[in-house]
Amino acid sequence: MRTDRLLLIALFCLFVGPSVRAEDSPPLRALLVCGGCCHDYVKQKKILAEGVSARANVVWTVYQESKSKGHKNSAYTADDWAKGYDVVLHNECYGGVGDDDFVAKITDAHKQGLGGVNLHCSMHSYRAAKKKEWHQYLGVGYYGHGPKSGIKVELKKTDHPILKGLKNWETKEGELYNIRDLHEGTEVLAEGTRINKPATMPLMWTNTYGKGKVFSMTLGHHNSTMEMPQYLDVVARGVLFVAGKLDENGQPKKGYGPVKRDNYITEKSAK
Repeated sequence: MRTDRLLLIALFCLFVGPSVRAEDSPPLRALLVCGGCCHDYVKQKKILAEGVSARANVVWTVYQESKSKGHKNSAYTADDWAKGYDVVLHNECYGGVGDDDFVAKITDAHKQGLGGVNLHCSMHSYRAAKKKEWHQYLGVGYYGHGPKSGIKVELKKTDHPILKGLKNWETKEGELYNIRDLHEGTEVLAEGTRINKPATMPLMWTNTYGKGKVFSMTLGHHNSTMEMPQYLDVVARGVLFVAGKLDENGQPKKGYGPVKRDNYITEKSAK
């Protein structure tokens, strides 16, 4: 009887194996780039890093620099700037940067397979460059935004892992970006409708850029929007999705749920 019991335990361990805990898995290493004009990036970097890490096994390196739209963030200075990262969260507003080589240094890393998540004014960034490679990376064309207004968020692809189980919501304030010229392969996940002076535009989408997965959402002008649980749920899922760590039900894959840490943010901004 004892021999049979030991045999059953051995077979169970062989076929089922040990459970995978988040604390046993290496965290996703994410780069958060923010700065430029028009937004409260000092607070937003904290909202995003804390909000995502409360939902997923992610640690952060943060570069938050300058209030100038023409600034070249030092996160991208080194030729191998993307080495060691699984995903980049772009929350920058550098629309005045027109250096094609500098922009190509950013997009080439994504083309080689680095996951990218883009929020709000990152759609507005690098538009001064002659080549439109940043728009190729985003998967859309961008043409400014309308007046500030609350926005109704309507989820269109509720079977997509990023949106699975989530519901429509509404922001109290915001900017609805004018998104047109959807590129081949871009899949719109949600639309936004401005409450004042109604207009409807794509609000969230995914695409593939070379080997890299990309998720973008135009919401995020105001801190009050970023602090919404619905917003942070979507951003966290977007981070997991582009890194290949989101399951089909919209949950972190084994080992990538939230982990309590004393420190998960490293600041490396230029002086």
